[in-house]
Amino acid sequence: MKVEFILSFVIFVFLATSGYSEDLALTSNKIDWKKVEIENLPIKFKTKNHLRDITFLKTKNKINNIFSNKTEFKIRQDILPKKYFYPHEGKGYFYKRLPDFNDKKILIFIYENEKQEYYLPFYELQVINKDDKVIDKLIVAGAKEYECAWNREFAIDSNYNITIFDTQSCYDFETEKETDIKEYKNHFYINKRGLIEEKKDCPKI
Repeated sequence: MKVEFILSFVIFVFLATSGYSEDLALTSNKIDWKKVEIENLPIKFKTKNHLRDITFLKTKNKINNIFSNKTEFKIRQDILPKKYFYPHEGKGYFYKRLPDFNDKKILIFIYENEKQEYYLPFYELQVINKDDKVIDKLIVAGAKEYECAWNREFAIDSNYNITIFDTQSCYDFETEKETDIKEYKNHFYINKRGLIEEKKDCPKI
């Protein structure tokens, strides 16, 4: 009993004299953004680049804690995932950092929605403020591989004009041809406040 008391006293004295504090502990958990690699713009993202296995991203990365879930589709068109979409309520994993824009950090996360069968992982762009809080977000890529398939790709230019390409079709096994082919292109941009807005007139990417 006396030994335990002496040990506790020694630990207390060490913490008191070493200047340890909760603030210091919190500071040590902050993200060192200077060490996070930035991918230059412009970029084009194709379906063939989709990661099917994201296991290697499921590591203890502090950036993962920033991820904001329950994102809805922003587009007007009636694409397949909108009809069967369950907003992802789980975790997201850091994939890439893009150049800052108007003092906002631009990150891309990746996740799998277990409620959706036959879907490849979704990629989501999220705009982060100086306090590492999400301002706005946009699902920029994803795909469904089935009898009726859907695919989303994106491109971003150096001014953060974002173009989203959606394609979908169904396969007729009798005729061995694709049917109900639909293609949509939507343009977005990030405003000065960090909000992602639709843009009707957008330069070609």
